[in-house]
Amino acid sequence: MPKIFLHIGVEKTGSSSIQDFIFSNSKSLFTGGKCYPDYLFGSSNQMELSCLVLDKEFMVNMRVPDDFDEFRRQFIECLYINRENDLYFSSEHLSSRMVNPYDIQCFLDLVTMYGHQIVLIFFLRDPGEWIRSHYLQYIASGGVLT
Repeated sequence: MPKIFLHIGVEKTGSSSIQDFIFSNSKSLFTGGKCYPDYLFGSSNQMELSCLVLDKEFMVNMRVPDDFDEFRRQFIECLYINRENDLYFSSEHLSSRMVNPYDIQCFLDLVTMYGHQIVLIFFLRDPGEWIRSHYLQYIASGGVLT
């Protein structure tokens, strides 16, 4: 059975480094029945994945496809074309933005429509270090404590 390897982040656990490496090396990493459909996405973090099921109000500060219907059509076409291949996707927004059980189920129904089995990949970080990392990124982005 073909698989979809779904790396869901969790933010601040090295996701960007993993995504950048895979994006830069996809041609040599994914051959022989394995596909990394980078042509669908604007960058290595595949932020658009969560847009497939989220309502617009949850897409604040996210890269959203210019033509959502066309993106969805191309995504479904990619699933169909690769119905006998393994696919690899990665987006931390699948863990940070997609939190409603209904949205999660809709996403799973979509990506498994052609029989792919989901293999979930995620990394956890020590909670104290995770909070510290978020704080440092907030400060580096111009945030201040009030």
